[in-house]
Amino acid sequence: MLLSILFIVLLGVSQCLGDTCYCTCCAGNSCQPTLLGNLTVSSCASGLCESTCKNRFPQQCTDGSGRTSYVCKSGGVTPSNANWVGAFDVENNCDKSFCCCPTGQLVNTRIGSNTLNVYGRFIGQGCGGAPVIFNDNIVMPTGYLTQLFFLGNYIQVTLSQDSQVISMQNPNFPQCSDSARRSNANSILTAHINTTLVFLSVVLFILTYFSK
Repeated sequence: MLLSILFIVLLGVSQCLGDTCYCTCCAGNSCQPTLLGNLTVSSCASGLCESTCKNRFPQQCTDGSGRTSYVCKSGGVTPSNANWVGAFDVENNCDKSFCCCPTGQLVNTRIGSNTLNVYGRFIGQGCGGAPVIFNDNIVMPTGYLTQLFFLGNYIQVTLSQDSQVISMQNPNFPQCSDSARRSNANSILTAHINTTLVFLSVVLFILTYFSK
């Protein structure tokens, strides 16, 4: 009995080890890659992520006409508890003299149970002489990685593990990449609510004490 329990524990530990590989692929001309799933690999080195994706999804993750993207993260962190909803302040790392760059805030709004509306304003030389509004509905990401199609480019979008920073990587034009940090308005609101609750607790205590 003891050996059986030990075996189960060791099996659970082995499943938690390794790195996490994200397979984003599609098959066919002009298809839009989608995140097919995340797999655990022993290491991100030596192209193991790519070969694992091809073995797991042979029809979508091929070297044919479709597009592929293999992202590997160390630490074996399985996507969970990701919070994409909220307002994020753009950090202005994008080169506006060449690119069409996000500006101001990116706002993600939940629509129903499985849809995320992504809204943002873009400016710069790459926008064609006028600001561009991005307003699109995507499937709600189940983890910390998703992908957007913008002005002919697939943008790899990653949410930090604490859900505070969104990174937007343009693999074709790295100088057009940027990031956005969750707005402090959420923190200010939380602090205000906490202060109000403390005040009400003190008042309630005083009223209860003097009513005896």
